[in-house]
Amino acid sequence: MIATTWHGEAETLWYVLDEYAEEQPAVVATISNIEPDIEAMTLPELNRAIADIERFKWTNTCYSNKQLLKQMDERYNRMWRQARRLEYNVKPLIKDKDRRVMIETMTREQIMRRWPNIVAHVICESLGYATPSHAASILRNALIGDPDYCEWIDACYKGNPTKPVQYAISPSGRRSHHGYMSSFKMARALVQEANDNQREPVFASWF
Repeated sequence: MIATTWHGEAETLWYVLDEYAEEQPAVVATISNIEPDIEAMTLPELNRAIADIERFKWTNTCYSNKQLLKQMDERYNRMWRQARRLEYNVKPLIKDKDRRVMIETMTREQIMRRWPNIVAHVICESLGYATPSHAASILRNALIGDPDYCEWIDACYKGNPTKPVQYAISPSGRRSHHGYMSSFKMARALVQEANDNQREPVFASWF
């Protein structure tokens, strides 16, 4: 693959060509320096754009330009992430975009300190499958609208973490978190131990 560059007044375009195609020029991808509105794109549009970036990244034009390569890597990651959101039909629990951006930067430890009770309720909802840090990760993904690929969420909710988190913090969900395998008191103590001493179970909360 090779790339040619076209400079306009307000936009630069890179055309990726297959130099071995029988008919020339064979344009297989077009990349703009202006990033499209990713959240407005459909899944097929995102998949095509991701494929275009993959082709462009392997051309000497992109690969030899570190700044351009970094820009394409970052755009690729944003598009891939949005494509997975659409594929798994995950809608963020936090509607405000600025708040989502803030939560995206938070670590699991910060999530546990900010919302210890909710993290404990997620542990209960998982029947102890999730450790405190794992439950914090599930909560973070639900808030910002990312799929979750752990076995529990994948098997029971097809990768969508919003449903179990919504139920975990609902009045009926909270009321059910007591007794064997779903004790809020025990889960909250585990979260506190993780916050205070950075210690938690390795594989699951109850085992």
